Amino acid sequence: MPDTQLSGDDIALSDQRVSVNTLKKFMGTPTIPKRWKTLSDAVAGVMYGLELGLAPMESLQRLYMINGALAADGKALAALIHRAGHILIMDEMSNTRGAVKAMRRDPYNHALIEVGVFEFTWDDAVQAGLEQQDTYEEYPKDMLYWRAVSRAAKLAFPDVTTGMLMPEELMDNADVVHITEMDIAEATVVDVLSAKEEAIDQGYGHEDSYGD
Repeated sequence: MPDTQLSGDDIALSDQRVSVNTLKKFMGTPTIPKRWKTLSDAVAGVMYGLELGLAPMESLQRLYMINGALAADGKALAALIHRAGHILIMDEMSNTRGAVKAMRRDPYNHALIEVGVFEFTWDDAVQAGLEQQDTYEEYPKDMLYWRAVSRAAKLAFPDVTTGMLMPEELMDNADVVHITEMDIAEATVVDVLSAKEEAIDQGYGHEDSYGD
């Protein structure tokens, strides 16, 4: 079998540990998103991600440094919630409303307990002055849905996500152009509801624990 433990300046592919020197070599390459402008920001992102349970490269893809604060995209927030054994179930994903049902795992009997339904509507977007942004005009379903996920993460799972916001929630009007450059996560019914099957497969609970 080939030896995967490489020597010298090469990277050992058998694990995901990333040293500062390795990260320095990646800076400025297509491997690292351009939003990580300095090595110190990238190191901080990796360190914070490790505290949350994110792998180094996952942190660099899913976290954002904005005005000295770290933010996470919707997929990162959802991933942290599901990995902790909790569940987000899509309630609605339309041009006027995004909503998710939050279910927390009881640490004693492992049953899922409904916390509530968290929503973000088009009226909320208008009130926040977001309706003129390109992403809200072009992808209203996606944007409203992921903002609902963010609201659920903050209110139902603060212990899991440490209250992190999504990038656009940290940006001021001067940064609106940057929002249009962000990858718009494609949330589908299959993506969200498959989390239920994933949790069951990983032994988090039984199908009847999810209720109706």
